[in-house]
Amino acid sequence: MSQRSASYQTLQLIYMALGGGVLLFAVIVFLVIGPLEGETDLQVLRWVWLGLALTAIFAAGLIRGRLTRDATAAQAQTVAVTTWGLAEGQALLGLVAYLVAGDSLPAILGLVVAVYLFARHRPATFEAWFRNGAQTPGA
Repeated sequence: MSQRSASYQTLQLIYMALGGGVLLFAVIVFLVIGPLEGETDLQVLRWVWLGLALTAIFAAGLIRGRLTRDATAAQAQTVAVTTWGLAEGQALLGLVAYLVAGDSLPAILGLVVAVYLFARHRPATFEAWFRNGAQTPGA
């Protein structure tokens, strides 16, 4: 097994762990715990989540767009993991908003944004940088 294919398998594992963690947390929050009782400023949570979600979408597109054909596999892996981390972070904040304030809007929209980002930037979109030990896609 070449170093690149091992790196690509690691990338796939990270993808599954980040996406799976969000889904597992969503199931637990929605089906097991439910919203907690207490006073929380709902508007602040909504605005913070919205800012994070928009930042995640914008930043994911920006950093993916800057990944050139001559980038290394390590650079592609960094872009992928950063993108997935942004998707995960805003989704978890939306789920926490539901947990502490009972507001399902950020939770549901956060999951939608996460699914979009995980689907749009899945490991296969980065595979060219890992194929056959090549340093550049298509090389």
